[in-house]
Formats: sequence, structure tokens, C-alpha cells
Amino acid sequence: MDKLFEQVKEIDCPNVGMTLDAGHLNLSAAYYKFDPLEAVAAAKEQIFHVHLHDNFGKTCYHHEKKQTHLIPLGKGDCHMPIGQGNAPIKGIVDCLGAGFKGAYIFEYRSRYKEFLKGSVEKLKLLLSNTKQKGT
Repeated sequence: MDKLFEQVKEIDCPNVGMTLDAGHLNLSAAYYKFDPLEAVAAAKEQIFHVHLHDNFGKTCYHHEKKQTHLIPLGKGDCHMPIGQGNAPIKGIVDCLGAGFKGAYIFEYRSRYKEFLKGSVEKLKLLLSNTKQKGT
């Protein structure tokens, strides 16, 4: 994430920013051994939008694609509803703060569509509890 942040900073254009993918961040942080919330804090001024989905932070190999086989093992990019895995969703929302002007976009697999309404309520609760101005 730091390399992308540096590229966006170097471009230095007000309409060029980053989309933070919470699930991908969780997988990358576990694999590359970095603190995901420190990465968000460092890049937060460049984050324009957030894709919200959950997983367990366990990567899989490129040939492991069947979600029905991976989910019981807690592996892969599951695209589950927030709160069903261990992605630091609350920490991301807190880090971006109450003043975040971007969009939060749920990015779930179709099998989870019944959880969408509950996810909206969870996000509203997280946002209502977010510290003012990201402090």
C-alpha cells in the first residue's frame, strides 16, 4: 500500500486517489506482515473510497478458487459481510474519521445478499461511534 500511496502523492492531482479494499488489505497485511491500520493512517489523505468486505486474512494459492472449499478453511478473498471475519473494519472507519467524504461500498459475493440490510445498520453504528475528525 505504501508504494501506491507514494505514486498517488507524486501524481499530485486533486481528483486522483486510492480505493481502499478492506478485505484485500487484511490479506496483504497478514501475508506481508505489516500493520493494516498504520498503513491506512499513513495513506488516509489519499483514500477516496472504501470497499467493505470481510475475510480471515489467510491467503490461498492461485489454483484454489472454489469458495465453497475455501470458506470452511477460512482462506482466500471471501468477500463476506463485515463482522464475519477478522478484517479491521472498525479500525479502518475510526482511522478515516467522521470527516471522511468518500464512499463506503459493500463488496459481497452474491451468496451474502441477505446480509446487506444488517451490514448497512452495522456500518451506520460504526460511523456514529467514529471519533470526530479521525482523532
